[in-house]
Amino acid sequence: MGEIIRGFELLSDWENSNISETVQAKKDGKKYFLKKYGEYRMPIHDLTKITQKNYDKQKANYESFRDNRIAINKALKEIAGSGGNIVLPEQWFEHDVFYIEATKFVPNVVEDEDVLKLPKDKILFIMLTAAAALTSIHRQNIVHSDLKRTNIIVAKKPGDVIVAKIIDFDRSYFADKVRNKELGGDQAYMSPELYQCIMMLDCTGDGELTEIQQQAISLLSLKSDIFSLGVVFHNYLTGGEQPGIVPPSDAPKEETEGGIVAYPGQALLNRNNLIVSDKIEDQYLRHLIASMLQLEPDYRPTAQEVFDVLRNKNVLPLKPDTTVLIAGEPDITSTSATTTGSGADAIPSGYCDPWPDDAIEFDVDAISKTGYVASKQIERKGSKCYAFYRSDGSKEEFGLTTLILLGMAKRTGAAPTSSVSTPPTPPAPEITVYDDGELWETDAGYKFDISAVKGGGNSGIAKAERKGVKGYVLIKNSGKKEFMISGTLRILKYIIEK
Repeated sequence: MGEIIRGFELLSDWENSNISETVQAKKDGKKYFLKKYGEYRMPIHDLTKITQKNYDKQKANYESFRDNRIAINKALKEIAGSGGNIVLPEQWFEHDVFYIEATKFVPNVVEDEDVLKLPKDKILFIMLTAAAALTSIHRQNIVHSDLKRTNIIVAKKPGDVIVAKIIDFDRSYFADKVRNKELGGDQAYMSPELYQCIMMLDCTGDGELTEIQQQAISLLSLKSDIFSLGVVFHNYLTGGEQPGIVPPSDAPKEETEGGIVAYPGQALLNRNNLIVSDKIEDQYLRHLIASMLQLEPDYRPTAQEVFDVLRNKNVLPLKPDTTVLIAGEPDITSTSATTTGSGADAIPSGYCDPWPDDAIEFDVDAISKTGYVASKQIERKGSKCYAFYRSDGSKEEFGLTTLILLGMAKRTGAAPTSSVSTPPTPPAPEITVYDDGELWETDAGYKFDISAVKGGGNSGIAKAERKGVKGYVLIKNSGKKEFMISGTLRILKYIIEK
């Protein structure tokens, strides 16, 4: 405290904040927040402590990180003016071995818990300004990647006007340049594709990405932010509630008794439906949020479409194979993915061939485990999809991305660059479990948060090793084991500092 860095006087001590450290500072009579990134730093060229090869590698990683951060800041600066709805660094520089950003302090901020108590008209204007800000961000082809209530701050302006301001672009990336080692976010708001991508990337250590991991990355798009914003909107309109989770009718009993996952994106990947609360009275808002929370990214609206719905109050139609139900709307839930189709049409004989342009193959074993016995190609409003049938005649319709996200199909060729592209998680190799209640020595400063582990639909957690990689296994209520390294568990807050 009292230290001067590039003309900024530090007003407090540095504090840990996600992947960085922050401190309050003052310069030229104005108050700022400084953010110091510690995950990447410029290595010191001391060949008595580091080899030239490692020095070159660390230097390249740092410069790549720094240059990407600067490119994002410059792109955002083109659309964000002083006092606007996008709060970004006004200055950035290097100090010692660190890259540091300086963001001007936002005055008159409404506390997060108080936002939920605001009148409905003010909540709706907050939603409108948040959608407008995200529209501008997406026009720059930037994915925020960590949208949540605390990263959409609410500030009072003259005339009793309250607006949203999007902050904290730590995890942001250009949609066509995903930086896999910097992916992360809050599990409660994470889109299904981001959640799956992180699970696939972090379970194998820091080696070269496999083809299946590259395909997982290629699914990420601007639509990931739309899902997260949909969760935020549901929070706003229900006093802080998450969307409800409805397990599929064919789920094993042990998975429906105390084993329902706690987070929307994870729930969809586990074949649950989400349900929009009946506390949201306006039909246009219920349909908007249901559209934003779809499993398949292509079914979600764009940020501009979200803004237009909020401004014009038009009701978005839901897809016939929606993965999101709406409380109090039987006409919608009756056409959902959980609806039986008894008597609608005859069950085909066996599984159909995939549409040639989809370049996929069905995972018959995975499909059989879900209870489907047959499928056929269908076209719906110009889109090529699939209908899958159970032996009782019930059926569900799936788009390409949904099949891949649910592990029912995989790509047969190289990953395309479009947003429809990730295959299921590959079978895990043999895992050695050390269930002694302890963490690895490298994680000595951390401890398990058992309540968070169980809240995520798990019965336990233990040390484990897979192919020489030290990590941990989450033990599902069904007995299934899921291997993760400590970095992922820290993101999910299943491992926390002592």
